[in-house]
Amino acid sequence: MSFAWAPNLKLYYSVEKGDSKNLFEGWEITGLFTSFGELDDFTGTYPGGHNVLGGLKFKDVNGDGKIDNNDKMKGNMELPSNAAIIEVFISPEVYRKQETDSTILERIQNKFFSIDATMSTLTQRQGGSVNPENDALASFWADAYGTIMNLNQRLANEQNDDKKARLMKNRACIYSMLPVVFGDVPLAVLAADTLPARSSMADVYRLVEQDSYMAINALTLHDKTDALITIATVQMQMVSEGTQYYQQAATTCKQILDLGTLGWQAGGDNEKYVKVSLLYAEAANENGQLQEALEAVNRLYQAAGLTIPLPPSSTQEQIRSAVRTAYDNSKFAVKGTKYTNTSRWGLNSGWGKYILLPIPQKAINNSRGIITQNAGW
Repeated sequence: MSFAWAPNLKLYYSVEKGDSKNLFEGWEITGLFTSFGELDDFTGTYPGGHNVLGGLKFKDVNGDGKIDNNDKMKGNMELPSNAAIIEVFISPEVYRKQETDSTILERIQNKFFSIDATMSTLTQRQGGSVNPENDALASFWADAYGTIMNLNQRLANEQNDDKKARLMKNRACIYSMLPVVFGDVPLAVLAADTLPARSSMADVYRLVEQDSYMAINALTLHDKTDALITIATVQMQMVSEGTQYYQQAATTCKQILDLGTLGWQAGGDNEKYVKVSLLYAEAANENGQLQEALEAVNRLYQAAGLTIPLPPSSTQEQIRSAVRTAYDNSKFAVKGTKYTNTSRWGLNSGWGKYILLPIPQKAINNSRGIITQNAGW
């Protein structure tokens, strides 16, 4: 493996100078877990998040059959430069040290946004690079599930209600993205080292709602807004299960707007406000609340300094058209909505296997066949 020292790159491993030991938070690294057999061989206590495929293997220094603080090495030194590197074991990116939960979630969202931007049309999906070996899909899956499994372990041990709520909010947000890309996906909610078989999209979305609602009362106003946006998003993704979800989504979006945390900011980041406004307008319109929908669309355009598009006498179809057209306006660009809109509006009928993207082959192989591939891939 080649290793290049990048400018301003921070490495969070340390090495005992003149020795070949690689250390992570004081534990000596002996390699990576590369098989289920290796995982099965170690039954003692182990640092959370690492006893999974691709996780770091640590040396049991005192030979007591477990890895804990008693196995940590002393006198560690930070890497001053690439000249100090003797050997480096690279673990999957989900185990980067000194990342906050927010930056991890942002990274996963950005991977989802990238997939949505490059694999949402039929032409894009029929391209030769979209297949079970696609690196972007594999990276998104590994990062999402690596983080979910880490969150599950932390939830199992966390006693503080406020911290627990934030963990549940983040898990819900990640789970809200996975079915958009892959359809039915594994629904892991317990502290475990392996993923279960795939669950239905509806079950995954129900967990998203459940986690988000359970967390809301213990969240800050900012986090509460994000949790409600996640709820509204999955409610709109569930409309194929029943039109009652339009009513639920409209209610949730109005609740978000009434919080007062969102509004148009000239020159600022308005994505959340735009997303909630358009979801509210669409949900209200499909639920027969034409006046509320019309006002939501016109209010958004007016806030952006644009001519309002809908006269008071607008029909449901005219409002529907105005909502869908708004997404094409550069002022109202919202990342991560291309394929959810395509699917919800029925524009992907007749796509065959391309309605869903393939499950990464690495995930299928690592599951020993428990996780199955989408039809046609």
